[in-house]
Amino acid sequence: MESRTNTSDMKGASALLGAALIYASFGLLIREMAKVFGNNAQVAFRFFVAFAVLSLVIFLKKKTIKLPADAIKKAVMLGFAFCGILLLFTISVNNTKIANSVFLLYSGSIISSLLIGTFVLKEKLTSIKIIAIILSLVGLAMHSNAITSLSVGVITAVLAGLIEGGCKRAAQNSQGLRSKYDSLVPVRYW
Repeated sequence: MESRTNTSDMKGASALLGAALIYASFGLLIREMAKVFGNNAQVAFRFFVAFAVLSLVIFLKKKTIKLPADAIKKAVMLGFAFCGILLLFTISVNNTKIANSVFLLYSGSIISSLLIGTFVLKEKLTSIKIIAIILSLVGLAMHSNAITSLSVGVITAVLAGLIEGGCKRAAQNSQGLRSKYDSLVPVRYW
């Protein structure tokens, strides 16, 4: 039993490390790809890569995926939102500092998730949520020189974060997508 747990732990740690390395490199890859591809072409290329990987996994597992009709509608809506988030984030990275883009994306996501959860979904406002929103607002204030410039990069990063937070909340509350079809719900995209 011990060796199985260690193997599982190693696989999990390897997956986390691989995901972190891939995620950490995307801002730089967006900048480098901008020399060859425009923003729309980058988004299309990333969709193609994701489609190819997903198709390969489905082919290797030899399983078919069938979604109920209501889940197809939700997956399509999330897909379009995902496309918008990718495009906005790509524009942001190409027009402002990468660190600002990522920071503003996460701040927007945290803030919109909290607001949607509290006011739309009527979730309880806990101390952890209050601390998260305060830290997000303090971080935004610390970067106020970037925010007050209201450049294209800043605006698109915040919009991407707000949309991402809304999508995450919609996915979390979508029983047809969340339970059986987790792999189809975008959580972190780039």
